[in-house]
Amino acid sequence: MLYLFCIEKVVIGYMKLKYKILLQNAIPGIIWMLVLVGGYTLFRIFFADLNDAIWNNPFIKPWMVYIIYWLSELFFGIFPPEVFMIWAANHTKELLPYIIKVIEFASISYIAGYLAFIAGRLLVNDKLLAKLGLQSINRYLPFIKRYGLFIIIVAALTPLPYSGMSLIVGIARFSTKHYLAYALFRFIRYGITGFIVYQSHLIG
Repeated sequence: MLYLFCIEKVVIGYMKLKYKILLQNAIPGIIWMLVLVGGYTLFRIFFADLNDAIWNNPFIKPWMVYIIYWLSELFFGIFPPEVFMIWAANHTKELLPYIIKVIEFASISYIAGYLAFIAGRLLVNDKLLAKLGLQSINRYLPFIKRYGLFIIIVAALTPLPYSGMSLIVGIARFSTKHYLAYALFRFIRYGITGFIVYQSHLIG
């Protein structure tokens, strides 16, 4: 399972140098964001009319976008949040409404992660874990319980599957109070990414 592989990367990274794994996972996310935002900026400059037609399609209602985003976050980030921020920048046109939408997206991601965390706390039955292919998580439980803080922060700030990592931290019975506090780093990531997306939207 992808989530067990991610946990193993975090375990190895922490044992070597805990901030190294954060950097290793952040770099691909930064590269992906720059490629996506850069491509979007060039497309908007050279194909302005087509760009407006795509992002302001009258058949695509805001409630549809939010449903897709909810499903994406609940199912471990099927679509990158930058895509929804680009939609928001084109849909709102102004800074304040855009900020509100970015906060809404961050809140949805935060809640989706918490729901996955709760689901993880309920997955204490070995048979259920086996059906999900997570039975081997048991060997990581001591580490996850001890260093859940670091795992949550890495997942919140990097492209690691946030809800999936939250699920596993929940399986380890990590403190709910501490999870909710450390998961707030998710808002930092959305704030930085949202700022970059909006600045690219002003170009051209």
